[in-house]
Amino acid sequence: MDQTQNSHDDDIAAAILQIKQWETEGKTEDAVDGCQEILDIDPTNVEAKNILIRLNQAGATMPAEMPSAEPTTPPAVTQEPEIPEANTFNLAETPTSESPEPSSEPLYKISTDTPETKETTLSTPTQPEKKKSHGIVLNIVLFIALAAIIGGAIYGYLYFFKSSAPKEVEAPSEVEREEVNMEEEILSTEGSQEADETTEDTEASRNDQRFTDLTLIETKLEEYYAKNRVYPPANELETEIGKLPTDPLDTGEFVYSYAVYGNYLGENQEYILSGVFEDSEMGNTTWTTGASPSDHPDYRDPEAENVIFITTQSAETNNAQTEEEPAAETETPKVKVKR
Repeated sequence: MDQTQNSHDDDIAAAILQIKQWETEGKTEDAVDGCQEILDIDPTNVEAKNILIRLNQAGATMPAEMPSAEPTTPPAVTQEPEIPEANTFNLAETPTSESPEPSSEPLYKISTDTPETKETTLSTPTQPEKKKSHGIVLNIVLFIALAAIIGGAIYGYLYFFKSSAPKEVEAPSEVEREEVNMEEEILSTEGSQEADETTEDTEASRNDQRFTDLTLIETKLEEYYAKNRVYPPANELETEIGKLPTDPLDTGEFVYSYAVYGNYLGENQEYILSGVFEDSEMGNTTWTTGASPSDHPDYRDPEAENVIFITTQSAETNNAQTEEEPAAETETPKVKVKR
């Protein structure tokens, strides 16, 4: 019997500790329900009554029957009770002869709601949802209206205070127009004459002209080959492709030459077009395009039947100049092959 009473007291003590923890955490409803269940089992429990009085002073909802008098000091506990691991206690499992019949429900109902949720549910009234603010749209409208007002003010100021009628400009007479046109013609004529006078006949300008002429002849030869699948014979060059340009000096070694050769494809399948470029410092250079000069070293031989010099002079004059200047023909000029 003593062991049963001690076990019953230990359960109540453990329950009191749990209720105090709920009181500290703000779970007032759980604490009130726990105290009420302890008082139902032990109406003389002083600690349960003290907890109910504190909760009542804190504003918690109390049961209908509330202890009115201050309870006496509880007796000293001789042994510190052990706190069970479970958070729920069922005192009804240890009934005594004096305790009423235990209820079927558990002693403490642990709520999943946090204290903040309960306080919000109890104290915060339901408020209607606020409508979204249209401040951004209103600010944009005000900005546009302000810009329109400022722009209108500036336009009005310029229109009324700064506007001025444009000055009328008299059109020139016919005589004045003719004088101006004559002056422009005189200036343009003088400018062209000065430009012609300042243009010097130099080595560089003559070499540029040679490159232009030889490129033109090369283009005509390739067009002729594309149509006829052969290059024109040397003695019929100008007859086949038309009149051709000549060297700017057109004398001595400074003449263009054209030589045509056959190969395994047939007659007139290769050609060498050449011209001599001036260089007073490093020596004159022979420019060629077409076949390789090393395969046909006679590409500038005036006595060869497949070689012709493109010049305005007659053949007799060309031969006479060649006999008078044998050194120019016997010399082996530098060969510059166009790639």
